[in-house]
Amino acid sequence: MISPKDALEHTLSDVSFPKVLGDTLDKTYLISLIGFVVDPGELHYFDPSRQTYDFAVLVFDIQDHDNNVIQCIAIGSFAEQFHDEWRRARGERIVCVLQWWGIHRSSGKNVVQTVGKCSRLDINPDMPEDEEFLEILAAEEANEAGSTASED
Repeated sequence: MISPKDALEHTLSDVSFPKVLGDTLDKTYLISLIGFVVDPGELHYFDPSRQTYDFAVLVFDIQDHDNNVIQCIAIGSFAEQFHDEWRRARGERIVCVLQWWGIHRSSGKNVVQTVGKCSRLDINPDMPEDEEFLEILAAEEANEAGSTASED
């Protein structure tokens, strides 16, 4: 049995984007990622005449604090969940937490994709990892702004 969403707040052990992109991880294991959405994509259906979650797919991109971007493929109910949560999300940076996603090779690059019903997807979750990720981004942006100002 999978614990309720709030009970999972301390179980996120994310992997680095470069490891996923660099093809150094064993694709038989499921991974977790945290990043901010840079392209929300659009909701599509494999069969446009049957617009139910069974036929839904959504491709979106997330970025880490080092500007690495990974393409994510949400299938079925996860596609509709992402679409609905994205539309309701507020904030300058929308954080996306992916848990138990699989790594797949597509068009010569690694992408991550939902795996059956075991994957999880959260937009702007209320968890320590989300806050830590945003703090890292803010610190890096402050450092970049300070570097730019000192160069002028």
